Amino acid sequence: MQISLIGPSGVGKTTVSKLLASHFNIKHVSLDSLRARKYGIVLDGAGINRYSEEANLYILKNVLHEYRNKSCILDFGDKNCAYKEDEHFSKFHEFIQQLPNVVLLLPSADFAEGDKILRDVNANIRKLDENTLRGLFDFVREEGQRSES
Repeated sequence: MQISLIGPSGVGKTTVSKLLASHFNIKHVSLDSLRARKYGIVLDGAGINRYSEEANLYILKNVLHEYRNKSCILDFGDKNCAYKEDEHFSKFHEFIQQLPNVVLLLPSADFAEGDKILRDVNANIRKLDENTLRGLFDFVREEGQRSES
């Protein structure tokens, strides 16, 4: 089993991913920590990558290849989901579509409120486009409703 958590900063990706890893007794993989350990690239607290988006995508591609088909919880960290260039965001989107279980964590159960919080906090960084965000939000809501019944 592999689950990937994505979402804005401070929403609880690391906390939830550690809890899931413990519950399922599988490895927790923090992409931020792995990038720092393996490639020596650390993003500052404001999410500024001193390296190019291309370098970040290259590293992300390698990490995802390394963990492809492995049981683990992948904690993307918000900096792995944010790209200013449309081409780079499209490449990221292509990467996450190949993953089996991607969960978007939002700061609110209400789409409009969560979207507003996400955009207010990250005004200068493009996250997920609205259609992708809406699709992931709807999927998570439907799965929750299905598990409740």
